Amino acid sequence: MHVPNSPNYCSAVVKTDGVFQDGQCCYDVTYETCGAAGRPFIEEGRARAAMPARGLSSWMESALPAPDLAGLSPDERALLAAAWTRDGLLEHASIASFGRFALELLAVGAPANLVTRAHEAALDEVRHARLAFALASAYAGEPLGPGAFPFVGGNLSVSADLADVAARAVREGCIGETLASLVAAEQAARATDPAVREALAAIAEDEARHAELAWRAVAWAIGSGDAAVARAVRAAFAQALAAGASFEVQAGGAGALEAHGRPDAAVLRASMARALDEVVRPAAEALLGSLPAPAREGRERAEHG
Repeated sequence: MHVPNSPNYCSAVVKTDGVFQDGQCCYDVTYETCGAAGRPFIEEGRARAAMPARGLSSWMESALPAPDLAGLSPDERALLAAAWTRDGLLEHASIASFGRFALELLAVGAPANLVTRAHEAALDEVRHARLAFALASAYAGEPLGPGAFPFVGGNLSVSADLADVAARAVREGCIGETLASLVAAEQAARATDPAVREALAAIAEDEARHAELAWRAVAWAIGSGDAAVARAVRAAFAQALAAGASFEVQAGGAGALEAHGRPDAAVLRASMARALDEVVRPAAEALLGSLPAPAREGRERAEHG
C-alpha cells in the first residue's frame, strides 16, 4: 500500500464495495492520506505503509476476544475487514515512525527519558497493529497482516537537524497522535462490541501517552535549540492547523458499523475539529504564543463535513 501525500497530515478515507465470494471476504480500499490511526511514517513528503498480506497469523493479537459477527451482512463484514486492515497497516507504519524518532532523538542529543519512551511507544504500536489485524482477520475470515515495509530505496533516512526533527514531531506526534487518541476514544465510546471496545480503549490510552511524548520532545527542542527551531515548530503547527479544515475519514455508519468501531464519518470529522480547536491549538499557543486562526469557511467544513 502507498499512501499519497496531502497537506492534511492525519486524514484518510476507506472506500469499499466488499462482498463475500466463494467464502472469502473480498474488498477494494483506496488509501488517500495518513489517517488518525497512530503516528504516520512520512518520507520524502509522503506517508508510507506496507501492503496487506494474507496468511500472517503472527500479526494477530491472540489475547483479544473475537468480535461478535452475528447479524453482520457480507458487505458490513467486508467494510469492517477493510477498515481494520487499513488501521493495522497504519499502526504498523507507526512502529517505523517511532523507530526513526528514537534514532533522531539520539542524533540531536535528547535526554535519556525521551529516547526510552520512544522505544516503549514503538512496542505499543506493535500491539496496536496486532489488535487491528486480529479484528480485520475475524471479519475477513482469514489471517491478515502487513507485508514488508516500503522504506525508500531500502534505506532509512535519519535527520540530525533539530529544527527538522522538531517539525516532524509536531506533524507526526503532536498532531497525529493527539488526533489518534481522541478519535479512538470517540470510536470506543460509541462501540458496543466488547472486543472492539477493548481494542479501541487500549489504543486510545496508549496514543494519549504517545502524544504527551511528542509535546515533551517539542518543548525540549524549543528550549534547547535556537530561533530556527521555534520557527520550524511554529510553521509546522500553522500549516497543520490550517489544513485541518479538509479532513477526510473512513466511511462508517450507524447501527452495526458504529457498534464495531466505525461511526459515521461526520462524527469523526467533528471530533477531529474539536480536538484541533480545544486541544492542539491551546497547547501549541502555550508553547509558542498565538497562531493564525483558521478561516471560518474551513472551520464549518471541518465540523459539518
